[in-house]
Amino acid sequence: MSVETKRLLVVDDEREIAEFVANVANRIGFSAVAVDNAADFSTQFACGFDVIVLDLFMPEMDGIEVIRFLAENQSKADLLLMSGVDRSILSSAEKLAVESGLNVVATLGKPFRKLELQEALTKNIASSPKNVTKNCGGIDSGALEKALTAREFHLVYQPQVRIHDRSWSGVEALL
Repeated sequence: MSVETKRLLVVDDEREIAEFVANVANRIGFSAVAVDNAADFSTQFACGFDVIVLDLFMPEMDGIEVIRFLAENQSKADLLLMSGVDRSILSSAEKLAVESGLNVVATLGKPFRKLELQEALTKNIASSPKNVTKNCGGIDSGALEKALTAREFHLVYQPQVRIHDRSWSGVEALL
């Protein structure tokens, strides 16, 4: 059941569910990250993901808003929608996502079983040929060597200040 290490982002305001989905995905070969708030979603989304598992109803950010955001940003990630609401709402959200150019590969009604989740991930996503992962954590050695040769780096010093008395405690060198 290998998934060629596709990156998966779980977005659900219920931390336990987000972590459950991420754990199941990790066990079958994905590299999964779980977030439970809008700020973390924004930060993680920038890294690029092959798959996004999205809860539709969250207090800080509505799943429909996320679908619109993904469409506006021309996301190529496979989308798995999940929710504890009526199946017709899941179906409407799926229709909106597809009409917006997103690739919805499955919908899951909450609560769902581990086997249902594994099946949705392996049958619908694992076989998807595209890979949209961006390199967010590692360094591309070829690009690094090219940038060094072209002298594309610039050194900047950022002061470190003690909050209690506003005195300098040092500097950080940023490249």
